[in-house]
Amino acid sequence: MTTPASDAAPTFHALLIGVDAYTVKPLHGCVNDIDAIQRILIDQAGISPERITRLTSAHDGTAHETTVPGAPATLANVRAAFDTLGSDRVAPGDQVFIYYAGHGGRQQVNADTPTMHRESLLPVDFNAGPTGWDVFYDFQFNAALSRIIARTRSVSVILDCCHSSGATRDVGEHGGGMSARFMDPAADLGRTTPIPVPNELLAEAESSGRGIATSGDGVDACQLVAACRAHEIANESTAKDGTRHGLLTRALMDALAGLGRDELKALPWGRVWQKLRADVESANPNQHLWMSGSLGRAVLSGPPVDGDIGFGVVRTGTNLYAIDAGTLVGLTPGTKLAIYADTPLTFPPLDSSADIAARVSRVPLVVTEATPSSATAEAAGEPFDLPVGVRARIIAAGEAGRLRCAMVPEDPAAVASIRESSLLQLVPAAQAEVRLEQRGDGAWTLGDDVHGAREGYPVLLTIPAAKISDARWVLEHYLRYAGPIHMARRSIDLPGALKVRLLASPPSGTLTPQQAQEGKLPELPTSTEFPYELVVNDGFCLRIHNSSSVRLQVAVLNSAASGKVQYLGDQVVDANATCTMWMDNELGEPFIASVPAGATSCIDRLVVIGTSSPTLDLKHLKEQSSFAQVLARGGFGMRDFGDGTAPEQWTATEVLVRTRAR
Repeated sequence: MTTPASDAAPTFHALLIGVDAYTVKPLHGCVNDIDAIQRILIDQAGISPERITRLTSAHDGTAHETTVPGAPATLANVRAAFDTLGSDRVAPGDQVFIYYAGHGGRQQVNADTPTMHRESLLPVDFNAGPTGWDVFYDFQFNAALSRIIARTRSVSVILDCCHSSGATRDVGEHGGGMSARFMDPAADLGRTTPIPVPNELLAEAESSGRGIATSGDGVDACQLVAACRAHEIANESTAKDGTRHGLLTRALMDALAGLGRDELKALPWGRVWQKLRADVESANPNQHLWMSGSLGRAVLSGPPVDGDIGFGVVRTGTNLYAIDAGTLVGLTPGTKLAIYADTPLTFPPLDSSADIAARVSRVPLVVTEATPSSATAEAAGEPFDLPVGVRARIIAAGEAGRLRCAMVPEDPAAVASIRESSLLQLVPAAQAEVRLEQRGDGAWTLGDDVHGAREGYPVLLTIPAAKISDARWVLEHYLRYAGPIHMARRSIDLPGALKVRLLASPPSGTLTPQQAQEGKLPELPTSTEFPYELVVNDGFCLRIHNSSSVRLQVAVLNSAASGKVQYLGDQVVDANATCTMWMDNELGEPFIASVPAGATSCIDRLVVIGTSSPTLDLKHLKEQSSFAQVLARGGFGMRDFGDGTAPEQWTATEVLVRTRAR
């Protein structure tokens, strides 16, 4: 892997922001996070304290780092710090590192446009002004970030907070003192009306895409790492030593511990990303880290890096190799890996003559054991030595992982049946991907990180008490339903490359082909809870932007609330280009919102998957059966599930859509 050369060492600029002392819903681990990151920068990376700006608001009487003089994390100070980084104090080639730990928010703004929902970062004085909600809005953050990027391309931003709808299950009931880093104006402040935005900001807000870090400068413009995906909750918790940290920060501290100065400064995200994901998901299965940018870029900021980073591999025995990735990216037992040196920068097309010539050995490695973040492998032939800068990539998929499921309480007959399945494993509720929970009337509900996650959220299925012995078939069907979701979480080669908006469409036949292709339509309504809120029979299309530097074949699937998986269409989207997708690829033919028979509301999970492979075909993920049909027939006709990982470059995103009956 190579980075652009420079005649002089770049100047490092760090901005660290941590807020605990909110007057509403205070936190207790954010300033600890900033202390820990500051120590890493100064003690391990050798960064001068003069290069660090520290904005923190701690609780009175708590002790924190004093090496770097600090100022309160007020809105004025946060804005001023961002303005400084976007000024001539930052030279081309300088490195900028921004770390925020505190509450994120998502709120309805401006009474004249009731569907405008905005994400934000909350300073300590967010509720001290006359509006009661003076925050760093997403459009302000993105504009400030764009000004910084205009000065230098070496920009990294880490957000240990929620900047989302917070729609998924909170593990506080199981997680031993976890707290969500999310402020909800309605639930936490009693705000039931839209929050006014000053007139001078409205034009900027309406022209900006929704969400933190949607500045449109391309996936490699900067590196952004967030503590959770768009619809999830980021948590902080207390460790055994009594210290409280955000889950992302604690995982990052552990991953960087013990690294020397030179190693730390050069360390790419690709070498620690899978460990970070595994550590966070083991603490909270409903929290998944999100990244936009290159896995090859340095953790502590650096220029964009061209090429494929692959998986790190080290020879640890005569025929024993350690891989720095695991089941989270599909490295299950039986997976085959090809090994390459540090050139060529980009992997050649799989099994091409150039690919075979580039491999260190014709002998592949075969995974024998795997954890979520690591794996061990053996050579499928004569063992071989590894050169400096070695990389690995998947050339053949292994076995699919089992579905982690829980029963609360456990029913003996159902448990015995589940344990007979080669596709399922019973785990404690806090570690489960899907849960069966018994209601007071004896019936059982099927829920996951979204369905049934909160009061009022519909579950996937209600199972009568007399049918609970058939729970195995329902759980095995859940693997089919979750196939696109699992695939999206493992499609990590081009992080953050796809951005999707849902646009309101007039009835079929209303638009001309040119109008349908341009997609100049209003965005669908949103809510504080969900990215999109629809009513039955609402029509819409998808506006998909590919911010990567490669052409992508893009497919759209819907893991529908009924349990069916719908294949909604596919298109080619050029590099740094946008397309509008319609039903069955027919211009102007809208997708139509609906709910399952007998339901009054539902939650669908739209999954958009892109790959550089010219032969994308994900129709095998389609599933015609619903959960109710599977339960009715007692598993007859069920198919086994396997979600192999392809070796080409893959990326994906997921959008939650709630639909209500009129």
